[in-house]
This record gives sequence, structure tokens and C-alpha cells, in this order.
Amino acid sequence: MADTKRSGLTALAGTALADGDLIALTDISDTTMAASGTDKKTTLADVETYLDAGTHAKYVLDTTVATPVAAADTVVIFGRKIANRALPAFVGPSGLDSSLQPNLARNKVGYWNPNGGTSAIPGVFGYLAPTATGFTVTLRAAATTSMFTRMRRLGFVTVATAGTVGIYRVSVPMFTLGAGGTPALGGFFKVLRFGISDAAAVSGARMFWGMSSNVGAPTNVEPSTLTNCIGIGHGAADTNMKIFYGGSAAQTPIDLGVNFPANTRNVDVYDLALFAPPSAPDTVHYQVTRLNTDQSVSGTLAAATPGLQLPLSTTLLNNPWGYRTNNATALAVGVDFMSDYIETDQ
Repeated sequence: MADTKRSGLTALAGTALADGDLIALTDISDTTMAASGTDKKTTLADVETYLDAGTHAKYVLDTTVATPVAAADTVVIFGRKIANRALPAFVGPSGLDSSLQPNLARNKVGYWNPNGGTSAIPGVFGYLAPTATGFTVTLRAAATTSMFTRMRRLGFVTVATAGTVGIYRVSVPMFTLGAGGTPALGGFFKVLRFGISDAAAVSGARMFWGMSSNVGAPTNVEPSTLTNCIGIGHGAADTNMKIFYGGSAAQTPIDLGVNFPANTRNVDVYDLALFAPPSAPDTVHYQVTRLNTDQSVSGTLAAATPGLQLPLSTTLLNNPWGYRTNNATALAVGVDFMSDYIETDQ
């Protein structure tokens, strides 16, 4: 609650308030809500009525603050953004923090989550099961070597024949960008976790994972040529991960920088979050996090001309849709998936 009038309760009848102090709601006013710092642990009763001038009380969470530190025997509720989507979150004394899960009864949620320790493809909750082509689904045993090896995941590995394309996709498109209107339609919130798992360095490999309107199978092409898509990957000459996107025309990829390498193997765990707000047509926010180094980059994709830089809000997209190929190198390539999540309002 960075609003200075909501940062803390410093005085009431000349007496400073401490964390956990209770006061009568009738005693809260602009004068008693004077700024005093950034303490987020004031009790809900201290601020509810003030926030809406005594009409419709609400609790406002600031999404611009760093994750707070929770004292022993406390849980701190705060706000955070994931791909520019504002969400309530909480943290305890251990430092483990989590965003709150939206109501499953009123939000349409799809989730794909490997068990780990088996080559069996898990069932899918809330969207069609993807199909693997050109990949051998491979058991990944948990190990304590790194974050990558500790994660419960499923491997997808190609053969070593040059030009092999490993594909994992759904071919029935069901998602769109936000369409606006009243009520606002379309939009989605997607989070994909994965890591490159080639057994050896593969020169010229290509990769794209995300969403696409293409109902056909991907082929061995540069991801920078793809249209009506949004996702992450790398081209044959790339050393960094990039955001690839386009509407009717493929757009210049966004280089995520040296902190997001595309040429590491069995080490880096990437988290791609995409948020297309239902109320904001022609807009997709992205956030990429390299989980094992806690580095994150975010941005916004916007279409100046509807349908040109991004898919139209009437263009249905497949989720997930993507590929990894060894291109012209006769070595196997692989990718490990940890989870895929997608959520819509309708």
C-alpha cells in the first residue's frame, strides 16, 4: 500500500500505533492515516472503512513493492504482477511466497503437470491433450544436482537424424486475445515452464514454444518467420532466448539478453508468462523468468494496426503449440516440460 495515506497508522489521539493494535473504525480519518513508512502489516480493520470513505470498504494491495519479509508466526499479504497481471500473494517467515489461485468455479483453468519419474504423459485438466510427434517421451528421474534436475518433469527427445522436428501441440484452437466490450471477452493468462535438455551441444538448433493459430504441424523454419503466434524460443544463430510474435506479418523478435541463454543444457529453467487482458484488445504482456538464477524480464506487445503485429481478437489460437529441431545437425535435441497453465474468464 504505497499510497502515503495508507502506508501506516502513526497517530491516534496523540498515541503511536504498533503492529496489531486495534482501533475503532470510527476513529480512522485522513489525519490518523498520515504517512509513516511502508509497513504492510497493519490490521485489516485499521484501513477498511478509510479506503472507500466509509461506503464500500476494500483492501488495496500495492503491486510495486518488493516481496516483504514476514516476521515469525506471521503471514504477510501483498500484491504482485506476473506479466502485468495484478494478483494477491502471500509470504511466510520461511520466505516462500505464492500468488493466490483464482476461483476455479468461475474461471476456466487448463493445467498440464507431469508427475516426474515416469515416461507416462499426464492427463490434462481443462484443455485438449497435446500430441507429440517426432519426440520420444522420456522418463526424467529427480536428482539433487540443480533446480533443473530437482523439478518433476517429462523429457521429449528427438532422434539424431538431421532435419528432425520434435513437435508438441494442440491442433484445435480455442483461445484469443482480449476483445474488449461489455462484458470484456477473450483474453488469457498462460504460464509455461520448460528447459532445454539436449544431450550434447547442437549447432543450428531452432525452437518455439507458445501459442499459434496454425492447426498444422510446425516445420523446420526460423521462428522469426511465424505468423499469428506468441511465444519464446531461438533461431539457428541465436545465443539468447527471444520473444517471437506476429499477426498477419511476422515481427522482429525481442532479444531477452545474455541473462537468458539459449545454448545451455539441463541447467536453465524458464518460466514464460503471457497475459492478454480481456479489456485490452491488441495487447499481450509477457514476462520471462530464469528460475535458477532468479532473473526476470518483462514487456508489452501492442498492435498499432489490429491483426498485423498481433493476432486479431477473432483469431483462435492453439495452446500449447511448438517445436524443437536439430535443423541440419545430426544430433538429438530435447526439451523438458515442467508444467503448462492457461486461464480465461469465460
